[in-house]
This record gives sequence, C-alpha cells and structure tokens, in this order.
Amino acid sequence: MEFIEKTNLYGSVLGLRTMTELMRRLGNPESKLKVIHIAGTNGKGSTLSFLTSVLMETKEKVGGYTSPSVYQYLEKIKINDKMISKRTFAKYLSKIQGICDTMVKDGFSHPTSFEIETAVAFCYFYDQKCSLVILETGLGGAKDATNVIVQDKICVFTSISIDHQELLGNTLESITKEKVGIITENSVVVVGKNKEVVTKILKDKAKEKNARYKEVLSDKIKITTQSLKKQKFSYRDMKNITIQMSGEYQIENATLALEVVRTLWNEKKWITHEISEAQIKNGFRITNWPGRFSVISQNPIFIVDGAHNEDAAIKLKKTMEIYFTKYHKIYIMGILKDKDYNKIISIMAPYANQIITVSTPNNKRAVPAYDLAQKIQEVNPMVTVADSIEEAVEMAYLLADKETVILAFGSLSYLGKLTEIVNHNEKLLSDSHGKKK
Repeated sequence: MEFIEKTNLYGSVLGLRTMTELMRRLGNPESKLKVIHIAGTNGKGSTLSFLTSVLMETKEKVGGYTSPSVYQYLEKIKINDKMISKRTFAKYLSKIQGICDTMVKDGFSHPTSFEIETAVAFCYFYDQKCSLVILETGLGGAKDATNVIVQDKICVFTSISIDHQELLGNTLESITKEKVGIITENSVVVVGKNKEVVTKILKDKAKEKNARYKEVLSDKIKITTQSLKKQKFSYRDMKNITIQMSGEYQIENATLALEVVRTLWNEKKWITHEISEAQIKNGFRITNWPGRFSVISQNPIFIVDGAHNEDAAIKLKKTMEIYFTKYHKIYIMGILKDKDYNKIISIMAPYANQIITVSTPNNKRAVPAYDLAQKIQEVNPMVTVADSIEEAVEMAYLLADKETVILAFGSLSYLGKLTEIVNHNEKLLSDSHGKKK
C-alpha cells in the first residue's frame, strides 16, 4: 500500500503507451480474456453489478473491476462478488513493482496507481480462469488504462453527460468521442438511455468498426411498482422484473444490463452456461450496489448517494421527489474541486430544509466545507459548516424527527467513512436499549 501511495504522485495520465508496455512485460494476460467493457458517466457500477449477479446465477466465473472504492480499497477487484485477498493482491503488486522499476530504467514513465491496479486485475482474472470479465473504465475510454483490450468484446455505454471537462472536453460531443474509443473491430455495442447527439456518435463509431449496435428501447419499459425497498417493471418480452435498488435511474441501468444479457443469450460464444429467465430474474432481484441511493438507517431515514455531477444530481432530485416530497430534508454535502459543484448546488440545494457541509477527509481535491457553505448560501441560507463527518452526522440527527430524511451526497470519497459512523451510532443505540430492557 505504501508503494501504491507513492504511485499516486504520478496522478491520472491519459494514454496507453505505459500501460501497453507494462502488460507486454506481464505476458499480455488481458488478451486472453472474454470481456464486457463498460463506459459512461453514471451507472457503470450498477450495470456491472446487475450483470455479475445474473451471470453468477448461471455458475459463470465472473471477474469484476470497478473504481473508485467506496467502503474497502480491495473491493475494486472481485471474482463472483468476492474481493481479492490482501495476500493475493500483495503477491501481484510485488511482481509489478519490480517491472515498474525496470521500465523506468528503460526510459518509460512509471505506471500510475490506476494502471498498476488494472494490471493486477488482468493478471488475477487470467490466473483464476474467469470465464468472463466485466471492466468499468476509470476515466474516458480511448486513453483509459482498461482500453488495452484489443480483441472483440461487448462494449456497454451507460448514460453519458458532462464530467471531467479538464481531461475529456467541455462538450457532450467531445466527451462521447473520447468514450467511444473502447469500441474495437467486430464488437457488440449496447447503449443505454442517452441524448440523441450521444447515440448518433455511438452509432457512427459502431458502423466504422463493423460492430453490431443495440440500444435500450425506452418505450418498452413499463414501471409497475416504485418504493424504497423494491421496484418492479417489465421490459420487452420479460414481465415482472424486481430490483431492490431505489431510483428510476436504476431501472434504466437494469434494462441496459438486460440488453447485454440478451446478447449473451443469443450469442453463445461469450458464456459457457445457458441462461434461463428464472436465473435472470433472480439475479436482478438480489443485486445490490452500496453507495447509490442506499438506505443505511431507518429512524430517521438516512440515505447515501454518490451523485457528483450534473446528470447524477438531476436524477437524485427526481428520485427524492418520488419518495420524499412531504418529508423534512436534511442534506450532508461534500464535493471535490474538479466537479461542477455550482450546478449540483443549483439543482439540489433549493429543496433542502437544512444543509450541512463537510470537507471530504484526506483529499487534496476536496472543496473546503466553509467555501462550499458560502456557495450554497447564495441559493439556500439554511446551511451550516461541520468540522468533521462525525460532527455532520451528529448535527443531522439532532435536527431530525420522524418526518425527516437525511441525504448525504456529492462525492463517493467520504460515504464509506460516513456509513461507518452511522452504523457505529446505531450499534451504540441498540446496545443502550438492550441494557435498559
């Protein structure tokens, strides 16, 4: 981990020269994998999670690579939803550390932490003989470290919106053109709900690469139940699909995953086992993706959500309107400097009864809580600065009653710590009630 911390100094470097050389020296295990490659701005992790659950039902051995981590560092590399062990991760890291040293001596740039973690994932999935690997891009697409995959694959695109402008460009067109770079010759392209300008670029790129193009048919989605505990919908010829994740956007992610499953069903070369409708439905029913409109406490209702850009904020606002129109709303907000937090504030802040700001801990990119509060005050004067996440949680509880919902959002980077604090408080409360009895 000290080695990874040091490599963080190299930051995020878009480009494949270093990653390609690192994988060559590792024997190119990534070239021997069957891959589903997911790009987009929001919804990548949820879509990956739906797919993993379905494939596990069919007894496939599924490797999954996501970023960033929310609760535990090693959660980004999993096989059948089980994290890589510390011992195994350290074994691969030791080997790669030596290769990094020789690369620098040979005149190459030192691989970044993301490139190294991606290389560990590829080696691990190959050695463990995964029948299928699902990769989430880290940033962009064309120059992302995961894009050393050159064989044909299933390329999945979730919703694409404005984010990471400093690296990907300021327009939806420039961002989409960067993300379509994951499409390889003769691949399958599966696209979720997007704006017309986005789908045109995706279609054109698929045609250029002789890739088969498929798209979620929004008019075929029929929602029948929406509650905090479950949602039920039908899509095309599949009726009464149940998911436990809240938010209409999760139904969008689920239908995208379902279109990918249809591809796996129809094109047998990707999988080693048959898929039944019952397995698909059960896989969707048990899927859980923490940190995305997750209820972490019930009294009062306490929700965490990783919304950190304009599109995610719009979807979060809509979800809050569906479930909590009549509730007293308390927000905890912590945001990073490289996000368009003015847009997030304008979308979310007017509807809160109270907002508590925090600085995401141990993060140089964090907007200081006081500065964030100053910006929010221009939209909503009911804002308070907390010195720590612990204090923010304590303040929220003190201000809440039974008709209150507490929502923490703005960045995934502090939600793990916040969830730990809430869970600890719940345990202390439960223990004290037990003693009184």
